[in-house]
Amino acid sequence: MLTMDLIDTIVRTQAQSQTHYALQIWLNQRLNSDPLFRKKLQLAAIWQRAGRHSEASGGDAPNEYGRYCDDSAQYFATAAKKHLPEITDKELKLFCNVIQQFNFKEGTEPSNIMALLFSTHIMELNRMPRTVRTGQIEKDTGLKRKTIKGLMTKAKYYIARTGAKKMGSVFADCHQDMELLLDAVTRSKRRRLTNNRYNHYAYLFCQQ
Repeated sequence: MLTMDLIDTIVRTQAQSQTHYALQIWLNQRLNSDPLFRKKLQLAAIWQRAGRHSEASGGDAPNEYGRYCDDSAQYFATAAKKHLPEITDKELKLFCNVIQQFNFKEGTEPSNIMALLFSTHIMELNRMPRTVRTGQIEKDTGLKRKTIKGLMTKAKYYIARTGAKKMGSVFADCHQDMELLLDAVTRSKRRRLTNNRYNHYAYLFCQQ
């Protein structure tokens, strides 16, 4: 949902900056030329953080964070082959490189995909109790703060319905292992976030 809202906003909103205009032109072209591109982005967004085992960032533990990115890319590739058999090896490599957060030249296709996926990730951070900084979304998409605020409000609504907001308030500052987080969610019967969380999202993805 977060990815789809972001895509729709970029495409349907009158260009708010040169960055937004360039991203809008590219995204419209990709959506028109590839009917499955929207689903490819959505699946990549679902799995882009699946390999994480803690909330440690690249600044906290760069080597461990790098392994998380590599694992996430592998999980995405496995899911994509299962749920989107039409995806090519070239496309798989492109999305995997983006999930692994390689450095890309600004304005290129992988850079644009990175902008969409990372902006979605920032929106998803609404599950945490601390204030989420949206400056990176503004920089990557060219959307104005008022527009981004609307997206963040929607994100909070989606996340509140999963129960993840309460989970984040308990564990966010502890950098607990993800298995512990998912175990806690399972015990509290929040069925939308279980040990099969990502497979559940992939299932919903396939029903669209």
